[in-house]
Amino acid sequence: MTDERFPGIVKSAWEDDLSWVKASSKFCELASSWNRNVFGNVFKKKNNILKRLAGIEKSLERKFKQELVDLKFSLWKEYENILIQEELICLRKAKGMSNCDICSRCGNYVEDTLHILRDCEKVKPLWKILVNPNKWQAFFNLDMRNWIEFNLTKDNGTHKNNCWATLFGVSLWCIWIQRNESIFANNTCSADSLVTKVIHLTKELSEANHIPRILRFPRNSSTDSLMWTAPSQDWIKVNVDGSCYDNQENIACGGLCRNSDGHFLKGFMGKLGRGNSFAAETWAVFHGVEYAWNSGYKKVIIETDSKDVLEAINKNTHDKHPLEHVLKGIKAYKSYDWQICFNYVKREGNEAAHALANIARNISFGFHSFDIIPQQCIAILLKILGT
Repeated sequence: MTDERFPGIVKSAWEDDLSWVKASSKFCELASSWNRNVFGNVFKKKNNILKRLAGIEKSLERKFKQELVDLKFSLWKEYENILIQEELICLRKAKGMSNCDICSRCGNYVEDTLHILRDCEKVKPLWKILVNPNKWQAFFNLDMRNWIEFNLTKDNGTHKNNCWATLFGVSLWCIWIQRNESIFANNTCSADSLVTKVIHLTKELSEANHIPRILRFPRNSSTDSLMWTAPSQDWIKVNVDGSCYDNQENIACGGLCRNSDGHFLKGFMGKLGRGNSFAAETWAVFHGVEYAWNSGYKKVIIETDSKDVLEAINKNTHDKHPLEHVLKGIKAYKSYDWQICFNYVKREGNEAAHALANIARNISFGFHSFDIIPQQCIAILLKILGT
C-alpha cells in the first residue's frame, strides 16, 4: 500500500543537518506518527469496517439494495487487506524486529503483503525481468486477490519455456526467503539477483510434476520379452494385480491404465477384505475391467500375471464356483459395446500393478481411483526403468 504524501515524510527526516543515527530515529518517529494519523490505525479501521458491515447486514434484512451489496463486497476486500496488515504488524512487534511499520528493505513505504512481494523497490526489478512488459500495467496495479488470480490463470511471463503459474509461485517463495534474510542475516541484495535461482527451481519443479506423465516403458522387443510392452495405436492397456497378505488372509488389488505411447493415464487401488490369492487376482481383473469401462475406453487390453484367473474366465460355466458372481461379471462386460481382450504377462512385466497392489495393503478399506501415480510407486517404476 502506498500514499503520495509519504515521500514527504522521508524528505523531512533528512532536511536538517543531522547525523545518520539521529535522522533515522527522527524518520521512524515521523513515519509512525504518519501511519497513525494519516495512513490510519489498522486496528481502528478493522473495528470501523466490522461495524459498517453489521449495519449493512441489518439494512439488507429489511430491504434488498444492490448498492448495499456492492458496498459490502468492497468493504470485505478492504477488511481482508487490513487483516493481512494487522498480522504483519503484530508479528514484527511480537518478535521485536521493529517498532516501526515501514519496510526495512527500502525504508519508503508501509510494509504490507503486496509491498513485500511486489511493490518494494528491492523486489520490482525481479518482476520487470520475469513479467512480459505488455502485462506490467495490470501486474503492478491489481489488489492482492486479483493479482494472485491474474498470475495463476494467465501466462504473463517472458520465459515461454516455463509454466508461469509455477514460476510465479517459486518467485514469491524466493522473495519471501530473501526478505527474511535481509532482516535476520543483513542480506542487502535486490531481488533481481534471484533470477537464475527462480528459473532453475521452476524447471526442477516442472520436471518433477511431469514424472507421472512421462513414465515410458519399452515397446514390443524381441530382445526382452519380460518387459512391459505398449499396446497398439488407439488401445489402452490396463495392468492389474492382486495381493494376499498376513496370516488373516487380507487381500488387496491395484491397476493402472497406459496408452500406446506408454503414458500413465490413471489408476486404482482397492483394499478388499479377506480371501485367498485367487480371489485377490480375480477381483483385480474385475475392477480393472469395470474401471476401464467407466473411464470410457473403447479398445482395452486387460493384462494379468495370473494364468488361473484367465483360465477361469475362459471357461463356459462358473456354476458352483466360490467366485461365480465375479467371474460372470467379468464375462458380462465382454458383451458390452467395446473391444476388450485378456492377456497373460509374466510378473516382470507387471511390476507397476504389483507395486500398487502392495501399496493398497495400507490404505483404507474400499476402492480408490487416482490420476497421479502415488509417490511410492513412482520410485519403483523409475527403478524398473533403470533411471
